[in-house]
Amino acid sequence: MFEDAFDDTGIVDECDDAHGGAAASALERIDFVDYILLLIGGLLISVFIGWFVPKHIKLEEIGVQEGLFFTFWRFMIRFVIPPVLLIVLVMGITE
Repeated sequence: MFEDAFDDTGIVDECDDAHGGAAASALERIDFVDYILLLIGGLLISVFIGWFVPKHIKLEEIGVQEGLFFTFWRFMIRFVIPPVLLIVLVMGITE
């Protein structure tokens, strides 16, 4: 009886009713825009924190002293996270 309401993952597909075409399309667009905006926000925050916020403010906000952890964290926030987010953003847009 309700087998048609579930997709392959077992999740109920609520947009597959008589009004599903327009509703599903609008929800997919909103989901896509949210995904893109979250990635852009993360990218901008990581660049701003990594390159423009002074070192003493970062140390104070993280609550650590300068050392191995902070050096690793600063390397990640400057050189690893922005390119990874950019790659994911490009792959998400081109998909």
